[in-house]
Amino acid sequence: MYFHPSVCFKFFVAKIAGAVKFVKMLISSANCLRPPNILICAKDKEAFQHYRALFESILEPDCYALYQLDVISFRSKKAWLGNTSLLVLASEWPNDDLRIPLEEYLAKGGQCLSLHPFYPKWLTGSQLQGFVKYASDQGMLISPVEKLDFAEALPPILEQYFHLKSRVSNPEGPLNESQQIVGHLIAEPYHQEAFFRNFGRQSADMMTLEIKKSFSVNSQQQPVIVRRNISSRFNHRDYFDTLKTKILGRTCLYFDVVGSTHSVLEGSDSFPDGLVVVARRQNQGRGRSGNVWMSPEGCAMFSLRMQFSLQSELGRHLSIFQHIVALATVLAAKKLPRCQDLPLGIKWPNDICYRDKSEGKIIKVGGILVTTSIMGSQVTAMIGCGVNLSNQRPTLCLNELIRQAGETRPLSLEHFLAAVFNQLEELVTLISSGRLDQVLAFYHQHWLHGNGTEVTVRTANDEIVRAQIMGIDEFGFLLVQPSEGPSIIVHPDGNSFDMLSGLIAPKTQR
Repeated sequence: MYFHPSVCFKFFVAKIAGAVKFVKMLISSANCLRPPNILICAKDKEAFQHYRALFESILEPDCYALYQLDVISFRSKKAWLGNTSLLVLASEWPNDDLRIPLEEYLAKGGQCLSLHPFYPKWLTGSQLQGFVKYASDQGMLISPVEKLDFAEALPPILEQYFHLKSRVSNPEGPLNESQQIVGHLIAEPYHQEAFFRNFGRQSADMMTLEIKKSFSVNSQQQPVIVRRNISSRFNHRDYFDTLKTKILGRTCLYFDVVGSTHSVLEGSDSFPDGLVVVARRQNQGRGRSGNVWMSPEGCAMFSLRMQFSLQSELGRHLSIFQHIVALATVLAAKKLPRCQDLPLGIKWPNDICYRDKSEGKIIKVGGILVTTSIMGSQVTAMIGCGVNLSNQRPTLCLNELIRQAGETRPLSLEHFLAAVFNQLEELVTLISSGRLDQVLAFYHQHWLHGNGTEVTVRTANDEIVRAQIMGIDEFGFLLVQPSEGPSIIVHPDGNSFDMLSGLIAPKTQR
């Protein structure tokens, strides 16, 4: 799924006047298990793209997320220190520029690979075959003695020293863009006929969906071929036997493989309310702030279109919407037989996580992101969701948790999607009828942050105060209570690694 940053919820930071306060959670983000991040520290975007392509050609797919770490972010040590499996120094840097953040990273057990000869004077190194190994507490830095052909040298280095999985081969070959954009219309007869009447050119069993917006890799507009016949990989009967909604999910475009479900959904401004795009696999999935979204086979992925009035209850609480979708996803799993006590919950603001009580870890199994556009008094929301349903990597899957809870029948993609749409429509109905308080009560029953969790608050004047998490307010902002004074509303600061590692509190009193 791809989410354009210009229309993502930004919690209206730009519209809030007054001084700001910076908040940092005392809870370590290292306890939240996510897909391993590999940060490539490169001087410019061109260098990053070169080295990213190199690593992508070597590493096993759907296992690692590759990001650029620019110089400013590197020096600030902000959220990346606790969210990095491997730091790659892809450009040559003066030692003094790297020392402070690199020392702290290695002291925390960080793993670092330099792609150029690098001799940190503050570390003691030991000679290996063509490399120097520097150790610092639990951390490690590997540097070549001289420049190497990394296409050949990287795989053994990554496996031997950093225990990263290398790609064996790709028997399927590269994905063909024209083959990706072939889908199936999953709808009951009335909705199917209505869709075919309103979109594209049709034949007996196939139509060409005219897409106004571009979503292909090469930025050229390409049509989406939609077949009338039912896909052999999507169980039409299982889906509609479970689906109880009036609107949501009644019309579905299903793809075995697609670049991005969200991009297809963005392809037309005239798609009907409640239309959902589903894919077995994506190869251009994107999450919040451009984050990589792992999309292997077995991951339940969809993008859903909803429309409502800006003056409606939901329209007046737009920023709560992503929290409601996260709640619907958790409820869909917990209402399965023997799964009501499943330790699955919401990590604020939009992660679906499993709490491993035995190891004290929170393991991410899914994520939500909502983008919106407003035309006059009409809101169009595009909901993106991805949940590890049957895939054991990159972290943990829902069906494994269900099996551990004693349910022997695995949850199918079709049943899960229909259950999520059922729950979401119920929650939206509650909000529309003025019962937002009831929905917030449900939310707090299923989130992973217990009341009383401590945070530190740094004010605009650099004054540090202690506070405790109280919950979320009617707009989805996090409420914290300092030891003295009124409660404070906080929201993320925009970092793309961990939204709880840096929070901003506008100077707003309640």
